[in-house]
Amino acid sequence: MANEGAWVAALMRLYDDAELALDEVTHRVKGPERALVLADFESEVRRIDDLLTDLIGPISAPADPDYTAPVRTPEPEPGIPQLQLSWIPGQIVAWSAGNRAPAASLDELHQHLARAGAGAIGWEPHSGIKLPTGGRADALSVPISAVLGWLVALGQATDDESIGPSVAWMGLVTSLAVRLVGQGRMVPQLKKARRARQDPSREDIGSFFVRWAPALIDPDEFKKLADSLPGTVSVLENRSWRATLRVPIP
Repeated sequence: MANEGAWVAALMRLYDDAELALDEVTHRVKGPERALVLADFESEVRRIDDLLTDLIGPISAPADPDYTAPVRTPEPEPGIPQLQLSWIPGQIVAWSAGNRAPAASLDELHQHLARAGAGAIGWEPHSGIKLPTGGRADALSVPISAVLGWLVALGQATDDESIGPSVAWMGLVTSLAVRLVGQGRMVPQLKKARRARQDPSREDIGSFFVRWAPALIDPDEFKKLADSLPGTVSVLENRSWRATLRVPIP
């Protein structure tokens, strides 16, 4: 290859820059998106490394005498797909993916749900979850009313690494909601129904209905739930974490 030495020197510098960028985001990026951001930067480092390996083999000495090669670190272990749960009003969406792990296929997702105790639930196909690394993860959805019992059971601690943090979080929120209902912490709200269009003259007659709404919960408990909300829970919702927690269940 013409100018191979120049190519190698340029790639070595790109590799060094990518390593420095990865180190910076490792220390600076926090929050639920951290794993996905790190995966992007690690992928870039591996891509440059593969190019260098094709040209000169594993790095053993710098091509440029003035260049100091970075210390090579072991290749990170591949991750495993984790069962994730996301929320849209009235629905729970299940999917399976993970850091440095491929998204599970629809058949694998069904198997994952079965192992988690939700195989007999009537899951329906969903359009899927767009992943930050590209592509989409297959997904299934179900009305929340069909999975209340299962979600309450998920509130228990588990050592299963194939269960994502969003699953445990949804279990905790559901357990709290069921507990509040069991304590009677609900208040009735009287709502006026719209008058039928076919009889607009009867202004003296009104129709009303009662909608039950949750009473106020402990603000500290609410804050703890909000602070621990995994990003995967609200990945389908363009709203803040406070708004996500306050969405009423139909």
